[in-house]
Formats: sequence, structure tokens, C-alpha cells
Amino acid sequence: MRLIALAVVLWSAVASASTGQDRATAAGRDLIGQPAPRLTLSTIDGRRIDLGSLYGKKAVYLKFWATWCVPCREQMPHFERTFETAGPNLAVIAVNAGFSDSLDEVRDYRRTVGLHMPIVIDDGRLADALHLRVTPQHVVIGRDGRILYVGHLVDDALTQALARAQAEPAGAVAPGASPRAAPPVDHVPARRIATLDGQSVALDAAGAPLALDETGELFRTFGVREVPQILVVDRDGRIVERLSSAGAPLEKALARLAKR
Repeated sequence: MRLIALAVVLWSAVASASTGQDRATAAGRDLIGQPAPRLTLSTIDGRRIDLGSLYGKKAVYLKFWATWCVPCREQMPHFERTFETAGPNLAVIAVNAGFSDSLDEVRDYRRTVGLHMPIVIDDGRLADALHLRVTPQHVVIGRDGRILYVGHLVDDALTQALARAQAEPAGAVAPGASPRAAPPVDHVPARRIATLDGQSVALDAAGAPLALDETGELFRTFGVREVPQILVVDRDGRIVERLSSAGAPLEKALARLAKR
């Protein structure tokens, strides 16, 4: 048996030198002016929203959020007002990041806070396509189907982006892709990562290196949608169990693995 211990911290789970706005701006740097993804989303009420059919007709305001995210909750009154006052040229959609949130928790939050905008729970495709790096993260898409703005704060820049997007005339729509979610791997890939102390280590290295997953790449690779999550790996690099806690569950998993 080979035990691999790798602690990977999600980008939004720890404080770093950069601010949320810095991370959102960096995430959007390569997106501005690019065609927005074409996806059909399902709301928590079972309604379908075809983003591609909105492009060319309306601007689109997507806000990534989570029930456990403090700044998301602080911004919700502004988000609800934006939805309530949106004219015919703007579609407002709340995109729960789908990370450490259940459908029941999202529904309870909507009922408690009194939200009325359509809410979808992302399966990872939008987060990947729109470079989600922090919550909340705002994405404003112009009426031509191109990404106009990516940010974190409720400020003048967001207000101006929303106004600019709605003021654009309807017209030709930029062709965009329909991203697909890659299935999580069942083996640890041959890859090296940078640890917090500046070392470069293989993912299957022995020991307990600590890494910050700033881009969310590792979380997407392993299909992690909640924390904590422990991956138990056999000597061939195959992921044999996924656990949500250590202690007795981990000890039993390791004992089973030792008998193989």
C-alpha cells in the first residue's frame, strides 16, 4: 500500500495577498471581448434557460455565488434590486457555484432572503468556461453575445458595465462554444504542482505537501464539489474511495486498502 497525502486548498477558501477584485479581474483578462459560452441551464424550479437564445436579444448578467459566502450575502440586496428593475434588454441569472451547497440549502436561502431571480446550480461547466476564481464573481455579457465585464465588487464599474451592455443595439451574435464538463479522473494524473513553500512536487508524492489551487484546476480534475474531501489512492494510482471526513472512515478505508 502507498499512502499519498496531498492538501489542496481552494482559491476562495483562504486569504491571499490579492483581493477578490484582483482575482476576478485576472480571471476575466482573457475573456473580455470573447464569445460567451452557449449552455442550456436548468433552474432549481426545473425551468430551462438557453443562454444562446438570449444572445442577440438581451444582455445577460450572471452572478456566481454560494450560500456560505459572506460577501455574496452582503451583495444580495443589490442583486435582487437589479433583477427587479431590469428592463427588457437584460436577463439576470443567479449561478450558485455548486460547491459545498445542496439543492435544499439553496432553496432555503432563497426563501429566507426572498429572492425572485432565476437560480441555477452550476455543474462546473460555467465556472470552467468563465474562469471562476472567487465568489461572488460577476459576468456581464453584451447583447452581441460577447463578454463585456468580469468583477467581484458592487461598484461603479459594475454599474457602468450593466448600463453599457443594455444600451448596445441588438444585432449579429458572435459564435460561441458549448462547453462540456469533463468527467472526474479515476487515477492520479502524472502532474507536478507548486506547493505553498515554493517547491514543485508530483501529485503522487509521499508526504503531505500543501498547495493552493488558485485556478480551481485540481478541484475540476478530481471532481471535487465539497470540502473536506479525501481521496484514497492505491499503489497503482487508482482512486478507490472518496471520503468527506478523516478519523474512523479513513482508518477503515486504509485498512481495506492494505488487504489488497
